[in-house]
Amino acid sequence: MLGTGSLSSFRSRLSIVLASAVLLSLAGCNSSDRIQIGGRVTRKDGSPLAYARVTFRSSETGASASGVTDEDGQYELDVAGVGDGVLPGEYDVVVNELRYRNDKPVPPTVSLKYINSRTSGLKFTVEPGGERTFNIVLDPP
Repeated sequence: MLGTGSLSSFRSRLSIVLASAVLLSLAGCNSSDRIQIGGRVTRKDGSPLAYARVTFRSSETGASASGVTDEDGQYELDVAGVGDGVLPGEYDVVVNELRYRNDKPVPPTVSLKYINSRTSGLKFTVEPGGERTFNIVLDPP
């Protein structure tokens, strides 16, 4: 059984270990390492896909970032704040179309293959100084 002094010492050491772990996990992840990525999502016929969620997910780290398209199909990725970007790496990309209007389901206007990273076929590599625009053209259902 731990005495009062031992318990206090244990808590102090635990706090130091936890604080160190948090600091180490954040190392190299400051906002200057992040790269802003954006683009436009359209259907094959050229019409914009409005209000769809575009998500980039790293299969290596599990990190992800997402953005929502505007009326013109434009999006910017964010992690914590709008347009704060992503870290360099390879990403699988999925697109989830808004399928409800006025609380009623509507049929898809693009293929459902884009909602799953295994079937979407969409990939993007983020490199410092590399391409920062990823325009996406989606097949019909």
